[in-house]
Amino acid sequence: MQLKDSTVRLFSFISHLCVFTNPPPSAYSFLDPQKEHAFLAVYILGILVAACIIFVLVRLCCVLRERLLAPRVAHISSPPEAIDDWQALERPSSASAA
Repeated sequence: MQLKDSTVRLFSFISHLCVFTNPPPSAYSFLDPQKEHAFLAVYILGILVAACIIFVLVRLCCVLRERLLAPRVAHISSPPEAIDDWQALERPSSASAA
């Protein structure tokens, strides 16, 4: 019973926070396409360009890291194991499968 009460209190507290943390409708008035359609388009394109630039920078860092560290790591790690001999296994009999 106490767990149920604490859960109800927690949800009540969270919903109370959500009611008081929601911004008023005028806080994002610049996102109204009826009033500021050109500014809204520039805002959306700016976010798109920023995301693309961040992606390219992170990708460039990954490629450079791979190119710079690959020669150093290649001689440190052991060579791949050559598997030339295969072990022959018998097929299980029908008596052992049951």
